[in-house]
Amino acid sequence: ATGTVHAVAAGEATITAKAGEQTATCKITVNNPRATLTTEPTANTVDITAGSPVKLVTAGEASGGTMMYAVTTTDTKPTSTDGFSATVPTAESFADGVYYVWYYVKADSNHTDSEISSTGIMVIVRPS
Repeated sequence: ATGTVHAVAAGEATITAKAGEQTATCKITVNNPRATLTTEPTANTVDITAGSPVKLVTAGEASGGTMMYAVTTTDTKPTSTDGFSATVPTAESFADGVYYVWYYVKADSNHTDSEISSTGIMVIVRPS
């Protein structure tokens, strides 16, 4: 009734307690903590022209992992992290138009990935 279990690492353990003739077991799973976003990226405030090396967003900062970015032409949240890159996207490979920058934190070996941002950062790329 007064026992305490302390997690020391991610993994699974089965705890067995015995008192007299009574025995009880409990399976425990400890997950790595989620990598976290410490500073969100924001839309670049300078005039962004198509084909320029200007970054679409400021770089975000993360704890427990690496910031990852993806660009889409719609405001529909990506359903997977396929196509994300650690490089902050620039206007170099984009024509003029409206784009959405999505991000998440790809975890290091001691964390799990964060969720993809719930809202993309809208960026307007102007004609060159």
